[in-house]
Amino acid sequence: INAEYMGFGSMSLASKFEALAARWPLIPERAGRDLGEYIRKAYAERFLAWAHGSRDKVALAEKELAALQALADNSYKTKYDRMPTNFSGNIGTRWGFSQLATASQEKFAKGTFTTKLKESQ
Repeated sequence: INAEYMGFGSMSLASKFEALAARWPLIPERAGRDLGEYIRKAYAERFLAWAHGSRDKVALAEKELAALQALADNSYKTKYDRMPTNFSGNIGTRWGFSQLATASQEKFAKGTFTTKLKESQ
């Protein structure tokens, strides 16, 4: 993100976004599906267009920045605590679907969900 090319009003938004985007870790095993990668590339381009657009677009950029900050601070997890369910328990580990790395997904790509379900019983 190059904040030097932005106007004075947008520079604050751009620098805040840049600092916030840098907080997300990049996970190489999730290339093409990583949230940090998405925020730094495709979303950054969209955000910067909003940040130095019309007043409506700048207002949208401010709202998006506040939402991104809330996600980074994990405020939704503390505000809306989840109750344990099968999907937050060990069901994914038991059937081998909890591995999100690309290499792990290739290993488990053979067979359908129902096939794996029948094999595990």
